[in-house]
Amino acid sequence: MKWIAITLLMMASGQYVTAQSGLRDLRDNGQYQTVAIDSKIWMAENLRFNSNHSHFYYLSGREVYYEGNVIASDSLCPKGWRVPTLDEWQALGNQANRIQPKPAGFLEAGRFSGFGKQAVYWTSTLDDSSNMPLAVELNPENGAVNIRPASLSLRTACRCVKE
Repeated sequence: MKWIAITLLMMASGQYVTAQSGLRDLRDNGQYQTVAIDSKIWMAENLRFNSNHSHFYYLSGREVYYEGNVIASDSLCPKGWRVPTLDEWQALGNQANRIQPKPAGFLEAGRFSGFGKQAVYWTSTLDDSSNMPLAVELNPENGAVNIRPASLSLRTACRCVKE
């Protein structure tokens, strides 16, 4: 009964609905699988929300690559969700494969790279020198999380997390 009341409250807010099967973003009706890891719920798919800004790029109609300034604005994820911090990405470690990293690569300086090979995601952690969000590259086979330097020309995928 409590779960139903929470679901109805979230539906009334017009932002998102969570269920055991995943997340539905009511802003665009996007549906995403989710996974619980420790005390957080992670999206198990790359975000595909069209924020009506010019700061994103589509590839094959399914992948969206976001600019860092959209990530820094903290308005990309559904209400109650947010872009993970660098510490949260690093804490995933060997559990990274549970969020099903997708090797969608990235776009930098107008060129696609790493498609089918690299799973690169934004963090909400800002680089001290550039004040741009850092990105991470996941290796789900060994749990390695490599930090990519912030760049004005980097566009990459995004995942969201919920407490």
